[in-house]
Amino acid sequence: MLPGFFECGHDVPLSFEQCRQNEGYHSNLGGLGPDFGEPEELRYEGVAQHDGASVDLVLTNTSEYCARRPQDNGCKAGTAMAHINMDTGCDTGFRMQLRNSMTNAVVMVPGFYFSFYDIDGPTPWSYEQIIMEDYAEYVTTNPTNVLVSGGYDANHPTTFGACDTRTTCTAPTGPGQICPSRTPEEKGLPSACRSNTVPPSEGQLLTEAQAARSVTFYFKDTGSGESWLRLGLVPAPPPRADSPLMLTCERYATQYNFGF
Repeated sequence: MLPGFFECGHDVPLSFEQCRQNEGYHSNLGGLGPDFGEPEELRYEGVAQHDGASVDLVLTNTSEYCARRPQDNGCKAGTAMAHINMDTGCDTGFRMQLRNSMTNAVVMVPGFYFSFYDIDGPTPWSYEQIIMEDYAEYVTTNPTNVLVSGGYDANHPTTFGACDTRTTCTAPTGPGQICPSRTPEEKGLPSACRSNTVPPSEGQLLTEAQAARSVTFYFKDTGSGESWLRLGLVPAPPPRADSPLMLTCERYATQYNFGF
């Protein structure tokens, strides 16, 4: 059962449908462009209607934001999904706000949903991690490949991180894959647990493996969070002696995919 199910009659549906045409947003998060001259934010226009007015979703960084490819921020073209690009070693706080499209005033809504997809790693040597606070509820699949730790009270930050294919992944990461894969023999099989799952193209049409890499949050009676969200790429453990892959120290970027 989805969180907030019994309150869906007054919850406000949000949508990234404009992303299908790769339009309806501007991107200058942290002043890194590519839309230089616009406010230093990532703004998605007209994601909802509330009390007869159009509502935008606005993200701004509350700590240093670093991205290898800031030009990739915005929409995942052809889908109703959006994404934020992050660089290796980044640990950035974000403020998410719902704002009136005309007046830019913060809009308070009874409730809404917000989902993150494709939480994986190492990619190739960092794990994706989300820290969220001030949510009402969250939901993952059972079993899930999203590791939940920290504050389990919604008033305290909770960490949602990628699983380790050798130890903590419990759901398939792809068709026919068995997780975890602990030994070199298991890792050499076609059914071996893989660190990457094929990213979804539709939030409402997830495969079993894609759903296991996702988390949905429900927010209630709010329109602004001073520090709702922190995204980061945390270092993966160094390769073991039996690892077939030795990694060099290079910069790496990842995409955080999200939607409603």
